[in-house]
Amino acid sequence: MIKIRSFRNSDLPAMVDVWLEHWASVGPVPRVNLARLEQAIVSRTFFDPHWLLVAEAETQPECQGKQSLLGWCHVIPGTAAEDIDHENGEVRPALAGAGGDPALAQDSSFATLAALCARPAQAAEVAPALVAAAMDHVRSAGCRSLLAGLIRDDVGGYAGLEPFGHGIGVLNHDQVSVTTLKQMGFEPIHALTRLVASLQCYRPPVSREALQFRRTASTQSQSIIPTTRRLAAGLSHLDIEEFRLVDRSGQVLAEMAFWFSDPEAEVLCPSTAILDLRQSQARGELSSAESYLIAATMQSLVERNVMSVETAIDSEKKTLVQQLQRICFDATDEGQVWGLVL
Repeated sequence: MIKIRSFRNSDLPAMVDVWLEHWASVGPVPRVNLARLEQAIVSRTFFDPHWLLVAEAETQPECQGKQSLLGWCHVIPGTAAEDIDHENGEVRPALAGAGGDPALAQDSSFATLAALCARPAQAAEVAPALVAAAMDHVRSAGCRSLLAGLIRDDVGGYAGLEPFGHGIGVLNHDQVSVTTLKQMGFEPIHALTRLVASLQCYRPPVSREALQFRRTASTQSQSIIPTTRRLAAGLSHLDIEEFRLVDRSGQVLAEMAFWFSDPEAEVLCPSTAILDLRQSQARGELSSAESYLIAATMQSLVERNVMSVETAIDSEKKTLVQQLQRICFDATDEGQVWGLVL
């Protein structure tokens, strides 16, 4: 028999074991330990144990241990009052993008299934039980929709945690999650692609425009501190830097943000950086100045022992994907956000 209950602090070591077992059955073992998982989830100021569900085998107390915890899932409710950016009046969804649906992005009656994992031997039984319990939690909280998968997470706390990275929804090769979501009636609503650039021996592509920018402009950078409470809490494990391409007259030609691991709160691997393409994502393309700025910045990151840069792109943005591939990004993973109206 399986028992579903809310999280307890003593569950963390077993949760790490389940995470590693789950993803080892999917692909490479993620570089995740107790400290990283705790920092990503439990240490957040907005963490509520009511929304972190664990599945355990109903055994005698003397037989309980790490192996009795069979799986877990984490649900994050929708927009909260503190997520409003008072500088521009924007309402920030609890999970960035809200599945790409503008209506959901303004709707506090949805929740997001941020994580789902189970021990492979029991996954066929445990994963559906966890999702069913999550659906009951969401309904009882008054939410009308449940999304599954993180998109370019900036307020959930998972940004950089392997194998989620920047956030491309539910990975297509995570067959346990995909099969379970289909079984429970979810439908795919938003496809995403992970692109990664290796910086070992990185050389930016040469073009006439790139040579012109190199002669007439320079790059500058500054640290960025998030202005909203939830954004600051969700990205507290990252150092955010904004890089600018500035011409000789002082005009800013391009701006781009990179996220780096904070050595005091390590969730993202220190040798990896995340490229935040928020504005370019909306346009669906890069300007020539932005392409040059990204390539020039990546070339300089090797000096900081950053060996790879990743980003998450809407799969339908073909032009943007091709532009990134021209500056040596490769598509490495695909995922989807799934949705269900309750």
